[in-house]
Amino acid sequence: MRTLVNTLKYAAVTALAVSSLSALAANGTLQVTAPTANGTAGIFVTDLTGGTITANVNINGNWTATQKRDAIFNAINAQAAANGWGIAKNGAAGITINNGPKDPLVINFNPRGTGETRDVIVGSRGASFQGGHGTMDPHAPSGSGGMMSLMDANGAAATFTAGVDINGTDYTTTLTGDNPLFNGVTVNGTLMTSSANIGAALYNQLLNIAPVGATFSLGTNGVIGVDFAPGSSDISLIWGTSSNIVPTSSTLTDDSAGFQASLTISAVPEPSQWVLASVGMLLLWNSARKGRKA
Repeated sequence: MRTLVNTLKYAAVTALAVSSLSALAANGTLQVTAPTANGTAGIFVTDLTGGTITANVNINGNWTATQKRDAIFNAINAQAAANGWGIAKNGAAGITINNGPKDPLVINFNPRGTGETRDVIVGSRGASFQGGHGTMDPHAPSGSGGMMSLMDANGAAATFTAGVDINGTDYTTTLTGDNPLFNGVTVNGTLMTSSANIGAALYNQLLNIAPVGATFSLGTNGVIGVDFAPGSSDISLIWGTSSNIVPTSSTLTDDSAGFQASLTISAVPEPSQWVLASVGMLLLWNSARKGRKA
């Protein structure tokens, strides 16, 4: 049985919780890249006060980033409007959601086996931003013994990217699946390794980058933690992999598997607020998943 922290990573696939001062709106922007394989993307958004969005979007591996963005936007646009939230396309491949004066806003994005190399969640709080916390979690499929594929859908070495952006400066690292840092082993013709090894390899590279304004930590099963210092008006969590997650002969059916991320932004950096937001997100995400399976 996993601890609450590890349970949260099952549910919180890609999360952005934006906490604002009373007169400020909570908002977040999801920026996507082109998929490289067919799959699905789970979308779940909540303000933790009753407003929710939930959708499961089929993704075509031949789409451009704009086509993928448009499919996601079309799936959630009406629900956002029903909640009284603002939603708009942002640039060629972004979606910005603004829930007005409500607080906070939580955005979950779960790409499942679509092989997108880089997704970004951006939070901008301006002068009100006082810190934040994020995680990047390479999560192995259920029943895999904690192992993930280091190959893409074409059988080539996959790429794994992790990092942050602070006030417009990109601090990321990218490793290929054949890198010896992953300690990969061949299982039935597929190069694989543990999620713990993936997280550790990326974490050690991020330590070498050492961006000002972000501190990294390494948790259980390869979960990379990020603590953002106060004073940065714009911060982003950046992650992605072209891995097919499971061996090339298998089908991904575990909707919690993949390279996941969560980001919490707070106007007042109270750890208790981050915990409450995470717990609320977990309960609502589990409810949404049960509804999809009913």
